[in-house]
Amino acid sequence: MLNQGVSLKDTKGGAIDAVEGMLRLADSVQGMGKEEAIFRIKELGITDNRTVKMVLKGRQELEKLLKTQKEQGVITKESAEKAIALKAALGGLGNATDSLSRDFMNAVIGKPATPEQKKTESAVVDSQIQSLNMGLVNMATTVHS
Repeated sequence: MLNQGVSLKDTKGGAIDAVEGMLRLADSVQGMGKEEAIFRIKELGITDNRTVKMVLKGRQELEKLLKTQKEQGVITKESAEKAIALKAALGGLGNATDSLSRDFMNAVIGKPATPEQKKTESAVVDSQIQSLNMGLVNMATTVHS
């Protein structure tokens, strides 16, 4: 497998990751004039203007940004479980509506029903509507919890 990550080394030859490299770069340009700092940053191949601006703000601002991005971008176990529960509730809702649609169509286009069949069909439709309502309640509870 081809490794496409960034590999940086410190002055002693030890490997550092890209984030640490950016933080160290922010430290190294801190005392320079703005034009010289921009020149040094771009000389290293960093040409994205937003990235250059963040490096110019210094280590502390860069660390705050990275912390915020990490907090907002991480999917927790709890949020993953809620997404799975919501998907299951929506799947159940889809099954209930499909079944209700079939029962309704059969009732509408089917043969004339006997009174006993009408009673059974009515009970099935009522059951499907109740199931559909429960699915909606479960879905709303999952979304809001």
